[in-house]
Amino acid sequence: MTKTNNFAACLYDGVLEQIHDVISALEHDISDGRQRVEYATARVVLDGIEGMLRQLMNDLRDSAEWNTFTIAFYGERNAGKSTLIECLRILLKEEGKQEQRQAFRALQKQFGLYEHDLNLLEQQADKFERRQADARQKMAEADHQYGQQETDLARKISELRQRISDSRCTASIPQRLFSRVRRLPEDAMLKQLQQQFSRLPEQHALVIERLQRQQHDAQLKHQNIMKQHQTALDNRHQLEAYEDGSIINSGRSGTSHGIRQYEFMVNGRSFRILDVPGIEVSNEHFHLDIQNAVKCAHAVFYVTHRAAPPSTDDDAETLERIKVHLGAQTEVWTVFNKPVSNPRVLRKVALVSNDDQSGLTELDRQMREALGRHYKRSTTLSALPGFLALADCLTPLSSRALSRKTFMDALTAERLLDASGVGNFNQLLMQEVIKDTESKIQHANANKIRVAIDSACTVIARLVGEQFLPLQDELHKETGYAGLQLDRARARLDKEVSAIGRQSIMAFGARVRQQINAQIEEDISNDEFEVRLQAIMEKEQGAVQDGLPEQFEGKVQQCQRQVAGIIERFEEHAKDILLCHERINASAMARELAIDVHVDRGIDLHGLIEGVVDGAPLSWAPVRWGMAPLGDVTLLTGLFKSIWGYFSDDYRKSQQRKAAEKNIRKAYRELSHALHQRQREALQPLKDKLEEINALLWTPVVRTKKVCGAIDTLRVQLIKVAEDVTKERKR
Repeated sequence: MTKTNNFAACLYDGVLEQIHDVISALEHDISDGRQRVEYATARVVLDGIEGMLRQLMNDLRDSAEWNTFTIAFYGERNAGKSTLIECLRILLKEEGKQEQRQAFRALQKQFGLYEHDLNLLEQQADKFERRQADARQKMAEADHQYGQQETDLARKISELRQRISDSRCTASIPQRLFSRVRRLPEDAMLKQLQQQFSRLPEQHALVIERLQRQQHDAQLKHQNIMKQHQTALDNRHQLEAYEDGSIINSGRSGTSHGIRQYEFMVNGRSFRILDVPGIEVSNEHFHLDIQNAVKCAHAVFYVTHRAAPPSTDDDAETLERIKVHLGAQTEVWTVFNKPVSNPRVLRKVALVSNDDQSGLTELDRQMREALGRHYKRSTTLSALPGFLALADCLTPLSSRALSRKTFMDALTAERLLDASGVGNFNQLLMQEVIKDTESKIQHANANKIRVAIDSACTVIARLVGEQFLPLQDELHKETGYAGLQLDRARARLDKEVSAIGRQSIMAFGARVRQQINAQIEEDISNDEFEVRLQAIMEKEQGAVQDGLPEQFEGKVQQCQRQVAGIIERFEEHAKDILLCHERINASAMARELAIDVHVDRGIDLHGLIEGVVDGAPLSWAPVRWGMAPLGDVTLLTGLFKSIWGYFSDDYRKSQQRKAAEKNIRKAYRELSHALHQRQREALQPLKDKLEEINALLWTPVVRTKKVCGAIDTLRVQLIKVAEDVTKERKR
């Protein structure tokens, strides 16, 4: 195993081991007793995150390239990526391109498919086509001439005959006799014209025959040449598969291709170039191709045909797409491929105009802002003229061959290559990009691991921020409200029980006062007064003691029903909150983490309700309400015995009433103190139960906080793991 492969194996295995150790340490911290129950949700989340990270690491391991430095040419469709790659294949004598060009030249030689020969065939075809046309033209002229001659001769013969006839009619007898011996000159002329007229068809036929032979001969030669030309054209299609530029697409919709890769070996340095499909294609398969290409690439050239940031005009999403695709790259360049269709543009001093330069400056700024320090800069070229300067294996008379002729007529191949910027780009590639490739490979792959972990940390932070913290806040609000309601129910019970006690004591005093006053009116002695007051107070005290539990129990039962209602409403609301967040998780976070984020409530609400309803009433048993006898009534009434004989009956009655009132007030105080003490003792179990309920109601909040803490601890530890990856590469 090579040093690089050893480093790769150690890197991925080391990262997975670190991640496992971090999560195992967290799970160890939550592996005992009650914490195990409270952290069950956290462990589910941690296990899910570990599974996600393990999948990320395995995907990176499978897609990473550790042996050959790989460059991806990336960009929009029709930006000129394939054209530029074809230039490099020719310039750097890529093996596949060399074989392709050899095959092209062999076929060209075999079939004689040279531009000069095809032009010569076309010229000859044109020559013989013109000969055919010339023969047809001459035949038409011969026919016209024949008709004209025939008409002229016929007219002359007719006119001559008429003249001869007229001469004979007007001649004298001697002249007529003489004409019989000797013919007139007109007769000889008529005979001559008649002979010419009779020979005219034969002469015309000979001319037509000769012209037809010429036309037929030209036609045969033209057909033969056209057959040769068609054969050449048919054979020319065989060249198209091997010609320069065969990898270049038209850029129209539907012409996108999958990943194409080309291997290079230059001065002992090997590297690979990937031709990536256009990033705006909608085909899902091509999206996967793009992702796979950038995953294994160690450097990327973003090729664009516009000197403007990718976020302008109709490409508002392009910059975001670039950030997603290239965010993990350690070396990104921009290639501005300026469209040039006229060679006159290349005669200027600079290929880039002032407007172009302004746009490129902004492009560099936005790309650096999106990709950070790993973005290098932009470079400018015009791939098509550079390609035409290099491409001498083109199908004769094709559109590319004609374009090449146009450019080559204006500039030499060397000047054209230099003016296009392709030569400078080749130098950039070999001098700045293809250097220290082993270190670059390690750096690029390690950075992808770091970015993957950072991305996982971002997902984790978003999971906490968008899932658990809102859940915690809502549960906190709901629990706080339920706790406030419980406090109000307890305070209301205290208030109502106190009110019942006060009313009972006031009624006690009123009844004692009414009864003792009636006894005083009967003119009883002080001793009798003391006995009767004591008896009345003890009797009414017993009535209070017997009546209060029933009244208190009704209020307690009312409080129990209120508490049960509070708990049930809390349970319903808490279930709704948890269910809502579980649905959010299922539709959002679970797609990223592939885990089920579920917070278990962990509260036996029905048990709590039963505990409140069944347990608290026992504290109101009458045996708990015994009160001390009111023995000090005697002490108060003993003062009257020493002065009994000095006062009248009315005065005695008045003093008895005062003594009774003092005893009633004292009893009121004693009963109030006893009631307050018994109320506090009797309600304490219920208050303890309500505090227990309130504490248990906070369980989901506490659990959510602990889940957040565990997950955030993992995030912090993962950040350290990512930092360790960078340190390990440097070592």
